[in-house]
Amino acid sequence: MAAEYDPDLLFADLVDMLGRDHLVLLDLLVSNETRMLEYFMRYLRYLSARWDHSKIKLQAGERLESVLSMLIRLRLEIDRLVAAGLFPYNAKPLTRRLLAIEQLYEGVDA
Repeated sequence: MAAEYDPDLLFADLVDMLGRDHLVLLDLLVSNETRMLEYFMRYLRYLSARWDHSKIKLQAGERLESVLSMLIRLRLEIDRLVAAGLFPYNAKPLTRRLLAIEQLYEGVDA
């Protein structure tokens, strides 16, 4: 697959374009004017299913840390909003998938 169409590298580019700001991503996820939630869930499924391959690609470009730290901050923010009753939809599938990826990531350093 050409690098410009690689899902991992495209998502890493998106993270960079968003300034690595999890709050901007969160705004896109809760907006009813985008299809970001659908894209994001598909990418998270892709990432978890191909973790070893994706990890290698992101490490090669020195982007693994920035992508995963943004995903972790996003999950923590969603958890905070859910606890306060401020999240606009059921976040359980999203946070479950984010947590699974976080656990895969923590296995990298173990």
